[in-house]
Amino acid sequence: MSSTTPGPQTPTNPSTDDERAKQAEAAAMQRYAEVSLKSVPIPEGVDPTKRATVSEAAKMVKPEDLLKVHQTPCAREGFLAGIGSGAAVGFLRYIAGAPIPKSANWAVGSGVGVCILAYEYCQYQRRVERYNMKRVVEVVSKKQSELKKQEEEKQRQLQAAQEEAARKAAEKKWYKPW
Repeated sequence: MSSTTPGPQTPTNPSTDDERAKQAEAAAMQRYAEVSLKSVPIPEGVDPTKRATVSEAAKMVKPEDLLKVHQTPCAREGFLAGIGSGAAVGFLRYIAGAPIPKSANWAVGSGVGVCILAYEYCQYQRRVERYNMKRVVEVVSKKQSELKKQEEEKQRQLQAAQEEAARKAAEKKWYKPW
């Protein structure tokens, strides 16, 4: 018995390259949709298989996006937590005797840090909730199918009992009423 393991093959047919590219793009789009906040398709000209750089990300931000940042899920919670904690840290640094510029730097730095942490924690909670909701839907649909099967089984048993009663009634002799 000879076993041949398929190794890396160089595609000779251009259609296989196209198919592989389409498969890679479909897989990347699915990963992007799972991670994306709003499941918006990737813009034209962006290769989904490559890692984005900061400059590419900055080019993708439009001015109207900055006006809608409050509509982004978890942004409000992140901003509120960042502003509150930044103000608290800056105030405490000032009370502790640090000069105003230094306490302001601490306020901004801690505010941005807490903002990012709160945003990411909120996104984590959303992913967990989405997973749990998916699980609930699966369990409910499984339960419904089980109940449907049980109902069908009861109907079959009832029908079999009725047929048995009809058969016994047909076998019963008409001239013997007892």
